[in-house]
Amino acid sequence: MESLEKEKILLPANRRLSIWLQISFWIFFLLIHVVVVGIAVPLDVAVMRGFANVLPLLALFYINTRMVDRFFERGQIILYLFFAFVLILGIGWLRVQINLNFPNIGQHLLALGKKEMLQVGAILTNGAILLLSTFYRLIENRNQRERRFQAIREKQQTAQLQFLRSQINPHFLFNTLNNIYSLAVAGSKQTAPMVLQLSKLLRYVLYDSQREKVEMQREAEQLDKFIALFQMRSEEPLDIVFTRKGDLSGVEIEPMILIPLLENCFKHCDFDNNPDAFVRIKLEVLPADRWSFITENTFNPDDKQKDKTGGVGLVNIRQRLQLKYPRQFELSTQKEGDLFLVKLHYNPSTP
Repeated sequence: MESLEKEKILLPANRRLSIWLQISFWIFFLLIHVVVVGIAVPLDVAVMRGFANVLPLLALFYINTRMVDRFFERGQIILYLFFAFVLILGIGWLRVQINLNFPNIGQHLLALGKKEMLQVGAILTNGAILLLSTFYRLIENRNQRERRFQAIREKQQTAQLQFLRSQINPHFLFNTLNNIYSLAVAGSKQTAPMVLQLSKLLRYVLYDSQREKVEMQREAEQLDKFIALFQMRSEEPLDIVFTRKGDLSGVEIEPMILIPLLENCFKHCDFDNNPDAFVRIKLEVLPADRWSFITENTFNPDDKQKDKTGGVGLVNIRQRLQLKYPRQFELSTQKEGDLFLVKLHYNPSTP
């Protein structure tokens, strides 16, 4: 929605700027004509002659922009050249008839009669204005196509991001509900507190995750809730350590970027069959709005059947990052024996 609002704001602003530039050009063109002609004739006559010449040229300019759209842009070059030639001659004839009613100006510079002098001047200025009009319209059309393409691209990216987020939320909820169901079947006292903790997390997942950005501190708080929720599955405390470094409140990030990475970490950790299993999470804010998120967990390399249903995992996160932070992030994974590391680094200054 935000990209659509930006489009509605930016396009009219560009249009207004274009209109003001055109008005300024024609006023400047009129003043130049009045100044040049005013050297030889009274000021009032120069102003009248200026308007008498500028108005036909203005008509030529904007009629030609329509012809560029109708013929030139559609590849009908021969038709365009024909109508452009007719337009130059027609506006030229009109200007000659108008200027015959004004005093001679510069006739002594060329060995031509008054009418011939006016015809040469009209053809030259008409041709120059027509070329200017053609280049203006072609550039304007190109800019409009680029703006439309950019707007469509932003809409597609927004839709794709929403799709990727919608994949994460049900997966997150599905896994957590499975855990609560297991506790309920076992008659665990942790069932009610786990439901309460889940409700707090869902507020963030369902509402805050729809925002464009959230404070990193807010995302970190949800990591704490997720860790607490995961801890409730076990009767014994799990070896999970989450460390923060830097001012998290001064940085904004894409919501629900870090939680799936933590979920992926828990999913593959071998807490169920390894008494020495552990998870380490480190979130660090660096100078110049850079930040990093690193997870490290033990896992069983021989367990190929864990979580057959898979999940959105790292592929989904990578796609979201490519859409939201192109060329500004580095997401890597590394296996070292029975350790699995995920490193996410973000640098907004990357070109």
